[in-house]
Amino acid sequence: MINLYFKDKCPYCSEFISERCDDYVIDTSYYDREMGTETEYTIECDEYTCPNCEKKFSFHGSIWEYPEGALNLNDIVIEPIDSIE
Repeated sequence: MINLYFKDKCPYCSEFISERCDDYVIDTSYYDREMGTETEYTIECDEYTCPNCEKKFSFHGSIWEYPEGALNLNDIVIEPIDSIE
């Protein structure tokens, strides 16, 4: 298994955030491919607080591992919960 990380900027203060996503995996799917197994980790976090500005947002999407041990795609989307001023 690869290290699962959410890496993006806070939608409010633009602070760079890097957070482990192991606790936010809600599903894991496996697909047989030419170079072995492709693994999709479905990530969902309903409420995350920025450590810099303390405003809340959610993130969700998938992180793909293919071939085994290599990050193929990080397709995590962030959505503000608090109003953006």
